[in-house]
Amino acid sequence: MILTDLRDKLVELKPDKVFYGMINQDLDEWDYIVFYRTNTTDNRTSFVREFQVAVVEENYITEDYEEIVINKVSEIPGVHVVGDVAFEYTRKPNTDTVIEVMLINFAYSSKKGGKCGS
Repeated sequence: MILTDLRDKLVELKPDKVFYGMINQDLDEWDYIVFYRTNTTDNRTSFVREFQVAVVEENYITEDYEEIVINKVSEIPGVHVVGDVAFEYTRKPNTDTVIEVMLINFAYSSKKGGKCGS
């Protein structure tokens, strides 16, 4: 299943700091990855499944980390990056700490009636 494959690849980057959908615990340090589905398109012969990876870190994300994430996720056969990498910013509640969020969109196509991922 593509989501399992994706989780396994992301855990290689940040063990014990990967969450599906949204973070489900309070962390003292904001340094984690969240991944989730964004869209599924039916294009007659196949389904295109899109998902997003959000890397969240205090202050700033290490330079060129997007390349590391893209290369790791692209190790999954058939998965490719879609569009540009986006960055968003917020502030950690009750602190002066800036949070940087890097958003990367990926897609995977599978033939109808076939299985996704490995």
